Amino acid sequence: MEIITTHINADFDGLASMVAAKKLYPKATLVFSGSAERPLRDFLSQDIRNLYGFKKIKHIDLASVTRLIVVDTRQANRLGPLEECLENPGIEIHLYDHHPDAPGDMEGNVEHVEAFGSTTALFVGLLREQGMTLFPDEATLMSLGLHEDTGSFLYATTTPADLQAAAWLLEQGADLDIVNQFVTKDLSSEQIPLLSLLLENAMTYTVHSVSITVSRLTLPTYVDDFAVLVRRMMVMENLDAVFALVCMGERLYLICRSRIPEVNVGVIAREMGGGGHAAASSATIREKTLFEAEEELLYLLHRHVKPRAMAGELM
Repeated sequence: MEIITTHINADFDGLASMVAAKKLYPKATLVFSGSAERPLRDFLSQDIRNLYGFKKIKHIDLASVTRLIVVDTRQANRLGPLEECLENPGIEIHLYDHHPDAPGDMEGNVEHVEAFGSTTALFVGLLREQGMTLFPDEATLMSLGLHEDTGSFLYATTTPADLQAAAWLLEQGADLDIVNQFVTKDLSSEQIPLLSLLLENAMTYTVHSVSITVSRLTLPTYVDDFAVLVRRMMVMENLDAVFALVCMGERLYLICRSRIPEVNVGVIAREMGGGGHAAASSATIREKTLFEAEEELLYLLHRHVKPRAMAGELM
């Protein structure tokens, strides 16, 4: 049995890459490794899940999996229950990813890894090489993956390959009205006070001449799509790098955003048990208090933030 999957807390780049992989592996079954972000769940509610034949993990005999096709991550600990498949005798592992190499990366029988702004762009290149075409719905989904992971091509991690992929997807019939519907969202009445709390609890640190904002927040229950608030905070306050440590119920989350090369948030999130890329990343932090997590974060910032060149040094 062949399975195509992506990381837990799946996003649009993960979903788009799964659907693209299905075109290269038509006999494989699409299976989410765990939960999905709220915009993705809203998208899947429009019968998309049935259209592509997704199956739930509970309906899969994990011991019968002979080939595991993993997209948008190489970290085994981000596969949820599907990590068990790695112990299957003789299993083939095929990896497709755009994230930098990191400790704990799986090794695959087949590996396609490119430093693009999205894994979707990697798949678009492979599909074009094979002369494949897309249905407009597929092109729209892949455009969503591109726009989400590149910040609509404004993140520093965006590459020419991402822009070339976007142009081709438009030629294939991508609907930008749908892309805009899911990528650009106004804040709800529930989110506005949360954004205010995020701002009120923010502190700015200077690390190697770089200003970094860290906000700590404790909420009684889990809040969907909190990353939208972190991104909005960055834009509103014109911040270069933002780290939000948010305790929701019994779980502690780290959400990171950066738009400068001196702060690679992917490296920091991976050291705290999560993942992502240079501009956007996250982690679920286990067995640490909010205070302990902040101490670790500050230590990692001093360790990984690159010094910003001073004006005098450039003259």
